[in-house]
Amino acid sequence: MKKLKLSLISLGLLGLISCANNDSQAAFTSTAPRKSDDLIVPPGLSTPDLTTKYKMAPEVESSYQVLAATGMHLASGGDQRWLVIESQTVNKVWPSVLAYLEQSGLTVKYQNPAIGVLETDWASRNTKIPQGGIRGVFEWLGLGDMYSLSSRYMYRILIWQDKNNVIVMNTNYQMDEEYEGGNSPGLANTSRYASSDQQRTKWVARASNPQLELEFLSKYMVFAGITEQSAKQQQINIESAIPLAKLTNYQIIVNDNLDQVWWRTAIALDRIGLTIVDKNRSTGEYFVIPQPKANPDPGLIDQMVDKKESGISSSIPKAKYVIKLIAQAEGHTQITMQTIVNNSQSNPQDMLKYLQDLTNQLK
Repeated sequence: MKKLKLSLISLGLLGLISCANNDSQAAFTSTAPRKSDDLIVPPGLSTPDLTTKYKMAPEVESSYQVLAATGMHLASGGDQRWLVIESQTVNKVWPSVLAYLEQSGLTVKYQNPAIGVLETDWASRNTKIPQGGIRGVFEWLGLGDMYSLSSRYMYRILIWQDKNNVIVMNTNYQMDEEYEGGNSPGLANTSRYASSDQQRTKWVARASNPQLELEFLSKYMVFAGITEQSAKQQQINIESAIPLAKLTNYQIIVNDNLDQVWWRTAIALDRIGLTIVDKNRSTGEYFVIPQPKANPDPGLIDQMVDKKESGISSSIPKAKYVIKLIAQAEGHTQITMQTIVNNSQSNPQDMLKYLQDLTNQLK
C-alpha cells in the first residue's frame, strides 16, 4: 500500500512539472508538419515579379538577421501598430520573417507573395481548469490536462514595400474552446458552470488582441537586430491617444490624416475579416474579399470541401469590394465602401456591418 502511494505521488509530481512547462503564452506549439518548399520572392503589389526564388533550408538558423537592420521604428494610430524597416526591400525582409516565425514555434500555412501576405497555421496552448472533487484528484496526480480547454492562435502578416522602406503589419486571431453548458464567455468563467454531463465543447472566436500584435512586432525587432532595450523603449513610446471615427450614411470620418489612416485601415480590415488582394496608394483604394470562416479544428468533411490549399500561391483573387480613402479638411479622412462592378451577390447589410466593424476598429 505504501509503495502504491509513493508511486502515485511520484506520478503526480512528474505530471505537474510537465504541465507547468506547457503553460506559456510566449511559446506556441503547432502540430502542422514543417515544410521546405521553394519560397517565391515577394514583389510589390502593383507589378509582381515572380522570376526569382529563394530556397529555404529545412533547419532555419535562429541567428538570421535582416542585414544591418538598425533603422526600425514602430508607428501607430489608435490601437493599430505597424513596423517600419527603413532602407530595405521586401525581398530581404520576407525570409527573415519566415525565420522568426519558425523560431517562435509558428508554422506558415499559406503565403502569397503577389499580395504580400503570410498566414500561420493554428497554434495551441492548453489552459487547465481548476476544480475540486475528482478533477482535483486528477490534477494532484498530474493528469489535469484530461480536463483542460484549449486556446488556439494564428497570425496574418502583411509585408509591403513603401518607397525605400518596408512595412510589416500583423493581425492576431484567437479561438477559445468552451463547454456548451457554460453561460458565460471565457475560459475562466466557463469551468464553474460545466458539470460531468456537459462535456461537449465548441470553438468561440475572440476579438483581435492588439497587445499580442504589438509584442509580435517588438520581438521581431529584437530578432532582426535591434537591442531588446531599444525595442522595449519604442513600445513604451507608442502613441496612446485614439483618434475618433464616426459612421454616417455609409461613410466613415476619421479624425486622423490620410497617411496614418492608410496603414491603420490595412490592419483594421484584416481584423474585421476582409483580406486585401490589391491596393492603389495614389487613389487611396484597397481591394478586398471576405475571409473564409475560421475553423482551428476542422472535421473530415470540412477538410474535403476546403478549397484553399496550403503552401505558396502567386495568384491574385478577384476582389469583391473596394475601400476608398479620401483626405478631408482639417486632417480628417473619409472612408467609403463600394461593390466591385458586375458583382451581383453583394448584400447591402453585409457592407453596413463591415463599415460598422471598421468604424469600431478606427475609434
